[in-house]
Amino acid sequence: MLSYHYNAIQSISQTASSNGGATAGGVSLGDFQISKYVDRATPKLFELCCRGAHIKNVTVRIHRAGTEKFKYLDIVLEEVLISLVSGQGVDQSGFPIEVVNLNYGRIKFEYSQQRRADGGSAGIVSGGWDRTANKPFA
Repeated sequence: MLSYHYNAIQSISQTASSNGGATAGGVSLGDFQISKYVDRATPKLFELCCRGAHIKNVTVRIHRAGTEKFKYLDIVLEEVLISLVSGQGVDQSGFPIEVVNLNYGRIKFEYSQQRRADGGSAGIVSGGWDRTANKPFA
């Protein structure tokens, strides 16, 4: 994976609430987007997109760079559909790349805190959102 992108956009009402602040109108979650090199998964990702096949869950795991790979973020998507597979030509290295968009019913982030003293785990902070139930998911 070369990069990833996600967003949550909260619509804000221009009318102030009774306490003087703006009013939240509801969240809009964009697709989870991954940029990656074309590889042996490419044909199957394309096929799954074309078929509209459901995928139970997808986990994107992010590690810190270095000799001791410390997992510091898991992004878990549930009830996934591939909404886009797009060839993007080649990057500076000359390898072909593609973008894959994942639409999901639920998203959860699990951030692993790291102790400064020894680099070990200092606990997990999690949070997420269930689109279908419109409530927190963790």
